[in-house]
Amino acid sequence: MKFHAKTTQRHRRTISGLGVMVLGLSLTVASGSAAPAASQTVALRSDLPVVRPAGCSQTFYVKPTGNDSSTGTTVAKAWKTIAKVNQVQLTPGTCVLFAGGHTYSGSLQIFDNGEGGGDANSETTRVVIGSYGSHKATISSGVDDGIIVSNVGGVTIQDLYVIGNFSSGPGHGINLHNGLGGNDRRPGITIDRVNIQGYGGSGIILGGGDLVANNKSGFSNVLISNTDVHNNADAGIQSYGNLCAVPNTTYSSANVTIDNVAAFDNKGIPSKMVSNCSGATEQTNSGSGIVLGDVDGATVQSSYAFRNGALNNFSGGGPIGIWAYNANAVVIQFCTSFSNRSQTKDGGGFDLDGGVTNSVMQYNYSYDNQGAGYLIYQYQGARPLDNNVVRYNISRNDSRGISSDSNYGGIVIGSNDTVNGATNTYVYGNTIYTKPSVAGTAAGIRVWERSHDAFFYNNAVHTSGGVPLVSVEVNTTATFKGNNYFADGAFSIRTGGSNYSDDSSVNRTSLTAWQAAFPLVEKIGSTNVGKTAVPGYYLPAVTGTSTWIDPVNFGLTSTSLLRGKGIDPAQFGLSAGPRDYFGVIVPPTNLKYSIGASQGN
Repeated sequence: MKFHAKTTQRHRRTISGLGVMVLGLSLTVASGSAAPAASQTVALRSDLPVVRPAGCSQTFYVKPTGNDSSTGTTVAKAWKTIAKVNQVQLTPGTCVLFAGGHTYSGSLQIFDNGEGGGDANSETTRVVIGSYGSHKATISSGVDDGIIVSNVGGVTIQDLYVIGNFSSGPGHGINLHNGLGGNDRRPGITIDRVNIQGYGGSGIILGGGDLVANNKSGFSNVLISNTDVHNNADAGIQSYGNLCAVPNTTYSSANVTIDNVAAFDNKGIPSKMVSNCSGATEQTNSGSGIVLGDVDGATVQSSYAFRNGALNNFSGGGPIGIWAYNANAVVIQFCTSFSNRSQTKDGGGFDLDGGVTNSVMQYNYSYDNQGAGYLIYQYQGARPLDNNVVRYNISRNDSRGISSDSNYGGIVIGSNDTVNGATNTYVYGNTIYTKPSVAGTAAGIRVWERSHDAFFYNNAVHTSGGVPLVSVEVNTTATFKGNNYFADGAFSIRTGGSNYSDDSSVNRTSLTAWQAAFPLVEKIGSTNVGKTAVPGYYLPAVTGTSTWIDPVNFGLTSTSLLRGKGIDPAQFGLSAGPRDYFGVIVPPTNLKYSIGASQGN
């Protein structure tokens, strides 16, 4: 659960458990704090060959032995410095290529000069900043922004290392800012095959607005792909907008795609302060992997977020691996989020947070996160949080906790807005396994107070060590049908708690006892549609001690009691979606739905 100040700015090499050196950083993908723990292998997304840009109307070259007095139009007549590039108007179609394998100091700037001229600004005929040769060039900007794109679109940034000096200064790796206001969106930004690290701000930050004129501006048709954002302070990637604009009915940016990105070891800024709409400063959360705010239409896919958020100390909430807030039509899919942390609350895997509408989290894997695996949470003052879907995801041992206040679960829905709680949330076809946490209270599914019209269908919930399968607090309206509840040990479903806690709840020790207290639970008419079957996983390692477990283990054997035992979501007006977590077409050929994220062979 997070609190947000309404500000204008929110602020293929293998990495394994053995660690490798990349530009002076030792990058080790450990699997979390629990031991023993096998390590998941994650590849650097940006470690791909340099691609020479095509279609350049003119090309300028930069190399360490160049001369800024030269024309820059050939390798032999190359410039020497970033400062020279900043002095030249980069018209549409211009390519600027740095000699690979070398470092260039300074902050590269691409901008509208405010006088009818400036750089770039054609989506179809791009300005391209990149490298030439067989290696990537490095832009080293110290405490300043590495690359600034201000008030213009039509820019491609590719095949670079962008490095800060690891200070707590305000610099961002790539700062995409549009302060023109007037609901202006500059189209056409691409960032591809870039490795960004070491900034006191964010690796990539995107957004804008005009606070004085009380309106919005930003970017559209943005693609960030094959990129690593790591060891930055505030976040790996984040977008923002002027949430103080009245009425707050439009979005700063639109059509944003994040594809094949790794955001890791972005630890957060302790005691991060921002300005709110009244002009006062207040603390907010920091340390997320990928966070999208004030966007209309976005996709995050095939990406990783891990080991983020460890330094966040904001008591009102914390960072998440991959999430969105005050946004519309966001899709988060085929992603993995693990071992994210916070010193206070959250540190979860995935989240559709306050003000998100018409969005979906699907085909993701979350594990070993401090907070919730998948969170739907409404905070005070946000736009409505409505009509969101969580389907065909897997959560394994999320809700690892840090204190007695860390009461999360594999999937959690909640609100601290007493007027506009979370509404119309559809959770179906997910698989959850949760064992006891060292700190805090874990659960399979939690429905916190002020969550209304939450619907749970065909989910496979499995806990051990007495962990509650489900916890539903007071002042909620939740429907559970067609789910399976399997407990290794004591069977527990908690009802009637409050204030994000099970302390005052009643413990139901069987599915029958839950149904007796809540007659509409797990029945359609007089037919019992809830199950308590042994799941029958493809491999038994799901319950093993290693932190990293390949999600293939969660597939179902041909004899699993969950196969063909689900209900048809269409009877509730829901689309089952085209596939399950493993790519099996939904429904399978026998036209019978299974329970959980695995629908067939």
